[in-house]
Amino acid sequence: MSTNSSTESIVSETVTTATEPTFSIPTITNLVTVKLNNDNFLLWSHLTEAFLIGQNLYKFVDGLYPCRAITDPSYNIWLRTDKTLEYFSQRSVPNSSQIWRNLNEISRGTHTVSEYLQEAKTYADTLAAIGEPVKNTDLVNAILCGLGFEYEMLITALESLKTLPQFSALRSRLLIYESRHHASPPLGPSTLLASHASS
Repeated sequence: MSTNSSTESIVSETVTTATEPTFSIPTITNLVTVKLNNDNFLLWSHLTEAFLIGQNLYKFVDGLYPCRAITDPSYNIWLRTDKTLEYFSQRSVPNSSQIWRNLNEISRGTHTVSEYLQEAKTYADTLAAIGEPVKNTDLVNAILCGLGFEYEMLITALESLKTLPQFSALRSRLLIYESRHHASPPLGPSTLLASHASS
C-alpha cells in the first residue's frame, strides 16, 4: 500500500514538474514590449518583474529554482526555460560596455546639477539591473570628472578627502554649491575684454 502511494507521489511530482511552462521568444517580447534604456529603468523593471511573477518564472532569476540535475525528469524543461529567459534578457537590455562608456564619459554641459546627477544615477541603476553594480567611488569619480571647470574648487576639495563622499552626500554638496554660485560658467576672455573696454 505504501509502495503504491510512493509511486503515485513520484508520478504526480513528475507530471507537475514536467508541465512547467515554457515560452517562446516572440511570446515574451510581445508581452514585455519595453526595452531597457537610460530613461525607463523603473518601467522596464516593473513590467518585467510583473511578467515573470505572473507566469511563475521569477524563481528562475531569484535563485529559488536552481539548475536541476541532468537525471531529473524536469531538467530539459528547466534548461529550455532558463535559456529562453537568458536570451530574452540579452535582447531586452543594452550592451553593458556601452553603458559603462556613457557613464565614464558623462558631462554636465548645460544641464543643472539635478539633471546631471539623475543621468549618472540612471546609468548606475541600469548597470546594477543587468548584474554589474557600480561602486560608489567609480560613480562619484565619473560625476566629478564631468562637472566642468566651474566646479574645480569643489572638486579639488572633495578629492583631497581620504574617502570620497557617498553619492547622496555628493548630491547635497553639489546642490548647495550650485545654489550659492548659480552654476554660471565663468566669464570668457572676450567677455572680460568687452567689459573692461566699456568701463
